[in-house]
Amino acid sequence: MSMRGGQANKKSNQGISLIEVLISMAILAAGVMAYAKLQSSLLTSGQDNLERQQAALIAADTNTILAAHVNEEGFDASRQQVKDRITTLEQQLELEAKRIAEQRGYRCENNVPVLNVKSALNTLSASSVFQSWVRGPAFCLEIHIPGDQQVNPDFNGVWVQTTVHWLPLKRSDHSTDRITVSGLIAPM
Repeated sequence: MSMRGGQANKKSNQGISLIEVLISMAILAAGVMAYAKLQSSLLTSGQDNLERQQAALIAADTNTILAAHVNEEGFDASRQQVKDRITTLEQQLELEAKRIAEQRGYRCENNVPVLNVKSALNTLSASSVFQSWVRGPAFCLEIHIPGDQQVNPDFNGVWVQTTVHWLPLKRSDHSTDRITVSGLIAPM
């Protein structure tokens, strides 16, 4: 056996070098970081979907409340009577949403939720948004009857757009999101 062959076998039996360990650790760390980022984005996406679902339910429930109260007008009510009833209810529901806002630690300004923060800097923190959401979503309500009603003139139904504005729990810039649900409200 030659000297070269003996040295080659001796080198391959010495184990792995420190460089190889460092490279392996770097690859493993990159994989763990990618996995952690994926998990974080999945959690944030899940929270966003939950908030959007809650806001859509609030808007749909509001339209259901409007429809129930319009039914009291009777089937033969005119479109103007239906609009008047919706307008009265709109004001009551928006006032109720504002009352709920005050109880939960925020207020509605131009139908947009703003946290009541009592600090010198008047800044919002993630914990203050969270505290508001623990008591329910920080939302404001806007009910609108579009002017261009494309409905059969013999039909007394009225299209209504209910918009819910809310403060997302995980948003760092504290901007609001909104969702609008449209419905045809008519007495039955």
